[in-house]
Amino acid sequence: MNAAVWSLLGTGASAGIAGAISFYAQRGAKALGTRKENREDFTAITERQDKEIARLNERVTNGEKREHDERRIVTVALRFIEGLTRQLRDNGLEPPPLPTELADRMWE
Repeated sequence: MNAAVWSLLGTGASAGIAGAISFYAQRGAKALGTRKENREDFTAITERQDKEIARLNERVTNGEKREHDERRIVTVALRFIEGLTRQLRDNGLEPPPLPTELADRMWE
């Protein structure tokens, strides 16, 4: 057997192996289903993700509104306390001292 025969046998063997691999891959692809089913799955997943993103956006928006409202309430309360303290000092009185645990936390 000369080199041409060996080359022909090698080429034939590699073509046979490639054919067997492609046949096996085709069977696997058919077992997975059609492309239409894959698109429907993708559409269903995309719709669920869109709903989840919308829900998360709504939660963030509500949280931001709640944070703004709480910050406004705290601001109003502090202005009231400041006005009350100013009124006490204008009348010659001193407001009561802060509790020690609150005074310590103010400087943190």
